[in-house]
Amino acid sequence: MFKTALFAAAASTALLATPSIATPAGTPDGARIEANTAPIVAAPAKRETRYCVIDTITGSIIPRKVCHTRKDWIDLTGHDPLEKN
Repeated sequence: MFKTALFAAAASTALLATPSIATPAGTPDGARIEANTAPIVAAPAKRETRYCVIDTITGSIIPRKVCHTRKDWIDLTGHDPLEKN
């Protein structure tokens, strides 16, 4: 009997102690506040085209892939990857 009374007292205390949802000042009771729930979509960043070379180093059977932008290839090798031979 004591456990039942204790449980009832704890349950009623828990219900009375739950916080109510606060409304911002200046809004009438029962007024709905709507939030913008649309996802924020960032514009995709424009990526520069990358040119890749697959090469096998002498003494190895594992191919190696190296990718750089056109500007990087010119700076690194002095050769334009789009230049016609």
